Amino acid sequence: GVPVEITSESLLLPERRFAIPRIRRPLEIDGVLGEWGALPLVVDSPVQVDEPELHAGPEDASFRLGLGWDEQWLYLAVDAVDDALVLSAEKTWREQDHLAFNIDARPDPARSLNESTDAALTNGSLRAMLLPNAAPVEPELDPITKLFLGGLPEGTRMVSQRSARGYTAELAIPSAALDKLAGKRWSELRINVSQYDFDPG
Repeated sequence: GVPVEITSESLLLPERRFAIPRIRRPLEIDGVLGEWGALPLVVDSPVQVDEPELHAGPEDASFRLGLGWDEQWLYLAVDAVDDALVLSAEKTWREQDHLAFNIDARPDPARSLNESTDAALTNGSLRAMLLPNAAPVEPELDPITKLFLGGLPEGTRMVSQRSARGYTAELAIPSAALDKLAGKRWSELRINVSQYDFDPG
């Protein structure tokens, strides 16, 4: 009946900063990624897996990521591997395969606070980030998502297609929207990419 308290502190730091290359040729946002060449960031061993007993390795769920920028846009391209697609326009994003992006252009220290999701929902900072989802379907947003996450900036372009090994996603986000979040011309971003993988049954 005696209360027990255990205090634990851990520090998680980014491995390093990544430079986003400038794009010097027009990119067609169509979900076809040939013009990107090899996507440089390989995520075949995720930092966090919510249910590791259900993850059968890179052939089950993994992805490659590329980024670029020009004066008008931030570009993202993802080639996702998924051995069994579960997709339906009748289901919400949270019930099927998709990629979820968290793009934070706010100035530090806000960008690096590492707030919990509950705190970010409560204080409204989650709405200050850009949170697109991508998959080869376009489900309706459920009311909870609409309430807490807001929408995407006007002019955002996004296309996702099925591929031989899963699906692709290609995005172009207006630089003006990032500038607004940064309070000046944006120069740094924090981006998180999550892959949601469902299997039949």
